[in-house]
Amino acid sequence: MLSMASDAEVKRTKLLIINADDFGYGSERNKGIVESYQRGSITCASLIVNGMAATEAASLAKTYGIPIGLHLNLTEGYPVHTALHTSTLVDKNGAFHDRFAFRRAMERKLLDTDELYEEVSAQIEKFQSLAGHRPLYVDGHQHVQVMKGMREVFAQALSRYGVTHTRLPVEDLSFCSWMEDSTLKLYENVVQDALEARGIFQKHGLRFTDGFVGMKTMGSDLTLPRLQKSIECAFNISPLRCKSAKTSSLTQESNAPTTSQENLFTVELMVHPGYPSSTDGGGCGHGPDDFSKSMDRKHEMDVLMDRSLCKFFRNSGIILGSFCDLIQQPSLQECAEKVHSSCLKCDPLSDPTVINGPDKYN
Repeated sequence: MLSMASDAEVKRTKLLIINADDFGYGSERNKGIVESYQRGSITCASLIVNGMAATEAASLAKTYGIPIGLHLNLTEGYPVHTALHTSTLVDKNGAFHDRFAFRRAMERKLLDTDELYEEVSAQIEKFQSLAGHRPLYVDGHQHVQVMKGMREVFAQALSRYGVTHTRLPVEDLSFCSWMEDSTLKLYENVVQDALEARGIFQKHGLRFTDGFVGMKTMGSDLTLPRLQKSIECAFNISPLRCKSAKTSSLTQESNAPTTSQENLFTVELMVHPGYPSSTDGGGCGHGPDDFSKSMDRKHEMDVLMDRSLCKFFRNSGIILGSFCDLIQQPSLQECAEKVHSSCLKCDPLSDPTVINGPDKYN
């Protein structure tokens, strides 16, 4: 039998940040992210500054007022810092080690931490030059920011540049029977890395959302039932739908308290909308990967734009926002005044229903 919710739980505002990764990877990705933002199916985007269309993406963000952060990339393409094209961070061709080689090198302490710090700094500075402001937040391509050996370097660099928010990918993986064992193991490692990184991030004053969703609902794995259940469990809206009480509370237990407002509970949904990349278009210097060339990106766009999400958000009492809202620390009343309803902007011609941040962040 379920116990009655406490007054604090009843009054708690649920804020969902829908963040699109890989903005700047290619023109097709940019087009999809802009369309998704216009439809209200995402609320911010992470700019990958060594992407082939990063300059275009930064310009689009200014034009459409899209709140953006930095998608730190150390595992695809080439370093932004030109002096590091010959360094421990790259292979014999001067390209970054892939995600698996990067992890192995980190575990064996083969990567120079000074070089890592220089590259993180270079990417933050390039973001600033493209966007005209420092990143609202910094997350990591393929979750490099939480890897052992990288966490401290990452946190120190963000602290130096005054960036206060990041991503902590602690996700409930108790119900994902559709995933292959190898993929599940990979994501379990990410969650463990994130749990271990939490204390380091907090020591440096970094903040992150109370919950996270997105690894188990990437690409073709994203369906409306899976997405809705994952969001429910992240907010703990319907505990009985979560397979394991222990794991369903993992995100809340490991992340909270992280927001500055006592009655605000935040969840980040990581998504990857876009149109398929052409064979020779996009990427980070040596062409797009298979995920980018597949229809999976368009599939995510279609699911996120589904009208039934409107009813789900409204019935669940979820409002949409971006990292701007956390940084600006608006009161709950101010949040309420900015939100016309707690659903997606299903009709692109209708009034905005997302909490939009400022055009620029100084």
